[in-house]
Amino acid sequence: MKQDDLFTEPNQNKDAAQMAQFFTPDWAATELYDTFFEHLTPSDLLLEPTCGDGALLSAVPPQIPAIGVEIDPGLAAIARARSSRQIIVGDFCDVTLPDGITAVFGNPPFQSKIINRILDRVHTFLPEGGQCGFILPAYSIQSASTIVRWSDKWSLRQEALPRDMFPAGRIAGEYGEETGKSLSKPLIFMLYTKDREKRLIGLRLYKETNSIKELPQNTQRLLVHCPHGARNTWKQAVRNALHELGGKARLEAIYDCLSNRRPTTNQWWKEKIRQVCQTYFTKTADATYALA
Repeated sequence: MKQDDLFTEPNQNKDAAQMAQFFTPDWAATELYDTFFEHLTPSDLLLEPTCGDGALLSAVPPQIPAIGVEIDPGLAAIARARSSRQIIVGDFCDVTLPDGITAVFGNPPFQSKIINRILDRVHTFLPEGGQCGFILPAYSIQSASTIVRWSDKWSLRQEALPRDMFPAGRIAGEYGEETGKSLSKPLIFMLYTKDREKRLIGLRLYKETNSIKELPQNTQRLLVHCPHGARNTWKQAVRNALHELGGKARLEAIYDCLSNRRPTTNQWWKEKIRQVCQTYFTKTADATYALA
């Protein structure tokens, strides 16, 4: 399988182990299903979008309807024999899928374009409250922009997995041969839930980091190192605004000055500015403040 857009760590070369597929051990597949999908009933339909040799499908209890998709005909035959499930041969993003899919469970190739294409298609057919769970490399969530992109459509929950749950010899190349290599990078299990209230569980400071990166450079520098201490970031921001405004200004002018370079993503930012003005600066007239 071609791996031309792998999630990569900084200054990291793509070695042979990274280029391989990592098939989920049977015991781990069962544990993950029981942890995240045991609520499924015979009225549900689970899909494995890149089913490989069928380990995840084999972990689904026989009373729960499930199907798989696999682009490699040889692996599809193995998965069909192991799981006794219907396996559709082809690219998941192009094949015709049955109606009624309510859950997705997978170990996709560690490749950003493939994962995002799969997620985009899954979102089109999962019902409200439907869930998609993937084994992913931990470095797939190293960028704030990735989590922000996903959280536009999904609630996200991530849990760490041990990389050495994949023993050497369970790593397969393009045609399923054993390579003898071990997985060298940490793993996570990411659960995507399609719901109206977008929540992040086990993921902190991603949206804030992404918002801060969109601020002007001078404001970013202030947030990295505030001369008067981290808790005085807003105070320093208002002080800078008053300097720019001639040492004295009305609240509305201060709001305008800071509207596009607020030091945090606080939705009550105007109230915060007013509080800082009242606490640290001199009131010279109604809603007007000046430097001491």
